[in-house]
Amino acid sequence: MLNIKSKVLVKSFYNTFLGLLIKNGDRVSAKRLLDKTFVIVLKSAKISFNIIILKIIILLNTFVEVKQIKKYKKFNYQVPFPISLKRKLYLSVRWVISSALEDKRRVPFFEKISQEILLLITNKSVSKSYKKKSKNLNLAMANKSNVHFRW
Repeated sequence: MLNIKSKVLVKSFYNTFLGLLIKNGDRVSAKRLLDKTFVIVLKSAKISFNIIILKIIILLNTFVEVKQIKKYKKFNYQVPFPISLKRKLYLSVRWVISSALEDKRRVPFFEKISQEILLLITNKSVSKSYKKKSKNLNLAMANKSNVHFRW
């Protein structure tokens, strides 16, 4: 049984996913694409929609993001910043979509996204989006000495 906070989180994730898929204001086709994606995932994974989304959020949850800061007009530093919940959801959705875009197979886009989500849920070490999250975390840890440039 899901509590109210997790239901709000699932709805927010779904709306963020939908917002990133909208092109030229065509919300109907983006919603159709997203629904086809989750139908495929639901049939393959055989678990509920809310649990799938919560697993995606948990696996791609990150606490920091690395940004470029320019100091003294010539030095660029990569500085880790803490991020909000809304930004965490956006980054996780963006990682899933960009991983699907990198797939060069000639199949419909909803199949690419569903394949990426299934890889993430079943075998996270193979998933490209999980590798992007790990790369972001490693970059933040490598540049944690630059934290004092945030202020």
